[in-house]
Amino acid sequence: MDAATAQLSKDIELGTELPFRVGRASIDPVSREARFDAQCERLQPQNLKVLVALVRSSGKVVSRGDLIDLCWGGRIVGEDVINRSISMLRQFSDRAGGFTIETVPRVGYRLHENGAPEWLARIGGWRVTAIAIVALVAAAVLFVRSERNARTPPPQPPTIAVLPFTADSPDADARRIASRAHDTLIRMLSQSAYQIAAVDSAGPNGGTRPDFVLSGQVGGSPGWITASVKMEDPRNHTIVFSHEFAVGYPDRWQLADQVGAQVTSQIGPSAQWFAIDRNHVSDPAFITSIFQAGWAGLGPARPLQDYQALQRVAAANPDSPLAQIAFANAAPRAMDQMPLDQRMPVIAAARVAEARTIRLAPNFGDGYFTWCSLHSEQRMVQCEDALRTGMRIDSDSTWASEFLAAFVLEPAGRLAEARQMAALSLAHDPYMPVKIANMLRLFEITGDTRDAADLNDQSSRWWPRNGFISWFRLAGMIARGDFQAAQHFAREVGQPIGSSAALVAINAKSLPAMRSACASAQDLEGVACMLAFGRMGDLDSAFALADRIYPSRRGRTLADEERIWLANPDPTDVTFLTGPAAAPLRRDSRYLDVANRVGLLEYWRSGRLPDFCTAAHEPICARIARR
Repeated sequence: MDAATAQLSKDIELGTELPFRVGRASIDPVSREARFDAQCERLQPQNLKVLVALVRSSGKVVSRGDLIDLCWGGRIVGEDVINRSISMLRQFSDRAGGFTIETVPRVGYRLHENGAPEWLARIGGWRVTAIAIVALVAAAVLFVRSERNARTPPPQPPTIAVLPFTADSPDADARRIASRAHDTLIRMLSQSAYQIAAVDSAGPNGGTRPDFVLSGQVGGSPGWITASVKMEDPRNHTIVFSHEFAVGYPDRWQLADQVGAQVTSQIGPSAQWFAIDRNHVSDPAFITSIFQAGWAGLGPARPLQDYQALQRVAAANPDSPLAQIAFANAAPRAMDQMPLDQRMPVIAAARVAEARTIRLAPNFGDGYFTWCSLHSEQRMVQCEDALRTGMRIDSDSTWASEFLAAFVLEPAGRLAEARQMAALSLAHDPYMPVKIANMLRLFEITGDTRDAADLNDQSSRWWPRNGFISWFRLAGMIARGDFQAAQHFAREVGQPIGSSAALVAINAKSLPAMRSACASAQDLEGVACMLAFGRMGDLDSAFALADRIYPSRRGRTLADEERIWLANPDPTDVTFLTGPAAAPLRRDSRYLDVANRVGLLEYWRSGRLPDFCTAAHEPICARIARR
């Protein structure tokens, strides 16, 4: 059974389906929302199930019988019911664009992305020939025109050939796990921008040599099942990515999901970056540095080593937009591991690389997101403008929407739009830990605990015991003010705050015990104390903690603000000040002082108000509007 068939055979439950893209639309099966061209509409559940079945088939025909089994649970339905669903999906495809649904007579239906419209598939004989000739002439005219306006060909996504995974053990389970890991990895990688092909050998496939060849081997030792995965660049005969996985034998059937999700999260996001750079890459070390960088959470974080490697790559490839943006992105991640006097020169060089990226590839949307991490968080307005520019010129930008949600909208209290942007970003990279984590936090902050639980269950299969993901979900519970849920979850996943005296006192609702336990509380524990004091009416204690947690980040000049930021590039997240649990603090006049010194007030007064002013109209909003 190939990967597409295996996926198609899985029953469709919208509540457990991940967001996905089809054509120009981003689909969230849980909310049933479809977003395209700045529009949003909600699909009917049965129609959405049919669309999921067609997307799962990866271009293969889905029979009417399969649709009945998958979408109607095998119940007897008339042909008119299926016809109506297909008709409504075609109407949706007309609005959204980028995909069509072909009727295969007496068999079923097939979805095409960016293909010819279905009416062309129905026309036969000379009509097809005539239309093809007209199309070729039109294409030739467009080609000539485009050649006059562009010196480089349009970017083409790289190709990955995936070899069958082998098993070095005669154990039947090892062979089945190897096959399952291979199929799962193909299915998950196919959701990235790479062109994926399952092949039997590493040689040229159909007369063309792939950009990369990926292979894997499953083995074992007493009590363990292991998998080693590697990807090679056949042009340079170099291994550009490798990783080893190991699970205890009782958890052996989870290995395939972990291999698929974790490898995809590491190499998948680079596809669009490589696409813009195919004419520039010349250094084999360049490709290896990109794939081995620790930005996806696979393996230990090594920001300083990544920065040093990518600094060399950028210097060796000055005309490569990918080399420049990768270096610019690595610099702020490594900043807190550098001596203070080295930080400004490093950031200055990264800003030059970021500006060079935009000059080299002005239509590359992801070239704009790094602006935010290369400047103080006080520059929220300029950060948002840069991100929206990237999204406007490149609807396929994989990171601009994520940064907009996490760096701007969420901390500024614009939670409804932050959720939309985070869902759009997650649809691009559904297995990426940082995107899962941010989506989880937004689900929790906005009270969608069921969605949070479902996404957490899914991510636990891909990233078991991932402290980063669990910390973000925990932070969302605290920002919502559900301290009991936070304590229960923290204990369940082994986060230290779960057994802290502060959280115990908070849930006991004992102010004397809280004052004692919270006196020296730091980080997330200190934030929980601040919010809990506010909820219990002890606003003096709440604002005393706020003064400690949120010192002023404002400067009299931009240079002053940069010095503050360089000295402490990772301040406490201000999302806790704008979430639901901070509502009691917002009823006190001292709240505006806190909002001012962390930059929120200036951002809001630019006309970008938080949800608690646009949807809830809290009393503080009248004072926010005054200058």
